[in-house]
Amino acid sequence: MTTFVPAGNHNTINLLQQKQVFITVSAIILCAQIYVMQVTQENLADLNTGSKEKAQWNDAEIIALLDYLITNKSKMAATSFKIDTFNKAATAIEAQNIRTQGIMKTGAHCRNKYTSLKAAFNQINKYRNKSGIHWDPEIGANIQGRAAEDAWSAYLTNPANAGMKQFKNGWRFYAKMEQLLSRVSAAHGAAAYNPSADAVATTTTADMGLVAGPSTSNTPGGVEIAHEPITPSPVVIGPPLTSASSSGKRSHTDMLFDRSAPLSTTSTSVSHVSSALSDKKLKLSTQGSGKSRASSSKRAVKEAASTAAVMNLQGTISRLADTLNLAFGSTDESRLADDRSRALQAIQEEETLTGENKLVLVHAFMRSPVICSTYIQIMEVDLRATFLRSIIDQMKQTLNL
Repeated sequence: MTTFVPAGNHNTINLLQQKQVFITVSAIILCAQIYVMQVTQENLADLNTGSKEKAQWNDAEIIALLDYLITNKSKMAATSFKIDTFNKAATAIEAQNIRTQGIMKTGAHCRNKYTSLKAAFNQINKYRNKSGIHWDPEIGANIQGRAAEDAWSAYLTNPANAGMKQFKNGWRFYAKMEQLLSRVSAAHGAAAYNPSADAVATTTTADMGLVAGPSTSNTPGGVEIAHEPITPSPVVIGPPLTSASSSGKRSHTDMLFDRSAPLSTTSTSVSHVSSALSDKKLKLSTQGSGKSRASSSKRAVKEAASTAAVMNLQGTISRLADTLNLAFGSTDESRLADDRSRALQAIQEEETLTGENKLVLVHAFMRSPVICSTYIQIMEVDLRATFLRSIIDQMKQTLNL
């Protein structure tokens, strides 16, 4: 009798190990893709929340926001912060338990609020930079007299200046905004575009990207009159928003409000300044539309990323199911066929069996896969011989041999 080593048991173990490894790897891949999909959808939801749900702010929350940003001023990039800073600011505000109404603030809400505060700060500085104008955070414009009131009303008739109306009596957040944007606002006076400055190749406003115009003289009414056309710089770098609008409006408004200056002496200057103002408005309009397109593009990218994440997840599930079915779908049949083949090969090498008994065992193996797998896994010689004799006796009774 030949010695039979039941290697089928090792094959079964290897097959189970392969199945476990495959299932584990598949689970990791699915979890990773589900996580990516969730993060993408959360980002998209945060974008939608920031644009659709309007947060309601009280003064205490605004002060808490500004205090947090002042504390983290070192993280400021240009004149704003990254969304991570605004997210942490929202958490800090909520932790103070000062919300009285509305939904809980998010990072997007904090970013939008800071943007509106910055716009208000720039609007005020634009007005303050006008010649002969005083504005105080506590008392505001301090309008006294009919002439001052008329000048104030005339200033507000321009749609670009209408936002200043709410700050007539002051603004309690100005000091904190000035503390945040002191580096930017400090340049508004000297760096403002001024057609009456001496014409030089480079001035103290060089880092603002502007070149001053030719020399001028003042009339008794305080109107600046240009003797020569304004010579723009050959290298044009757009100045900050506050500087551009405050400088252009300053000369134009002063000339319109001053009735003591002769019309003939101011017409040339007014036309030049009006032209410059139109160019600046066009630039601002273009920048605004560019931001709108960028926002729409950002939303479209996030929506596309969310859709792609879902499709990738569905595709992965489908591919894993196909692979699993291909690799293990016929596992039982393959294993049974392999066991039967090994059992048939083994009984042919059994020297103690007669030809008749071998034929009986062939019928047994064909009828019962359990007999095949049991036979090839018995390693002890005597036990295997006893098992075969019992199977032969049972099959002879069944077959009436």
